[in-house]
Amino acid sequence: MSYDEILDSENLVHVLAYETHTKTVPIKGWRLLSKTSLQEADVAKVIKKTEGLGKAIHSNARDFVPLLGEEKTALFKQEIDRLKLNAIG
Repeated sequence: MSYDEILDSENLVHVLAYETHTKTVPIKGWRLLSKTSLQEADVAKVIKKTEGLGKAIHSNARDFVPLLGEEKTALFKQEIDRLKLNAIG
């Protein structure tokens, strides 16, 4: 991809394997969630389900069990809580 193609959010959505229909898929929060132990595919699932960072970090952890499994969800919850504490302090 050229530099201009990389800047196009539709191309990013396609490269990240999101399914697009008529609405734009938000990618806000990708950078922060990539600081967790989740793989890129799992980050994509979380962002797609929650439609953004705010909902991702404030959602009930049980909402992610079907997407990530119990073990990854527990670790993800701990990491998000740690990131929130670091942002405050």
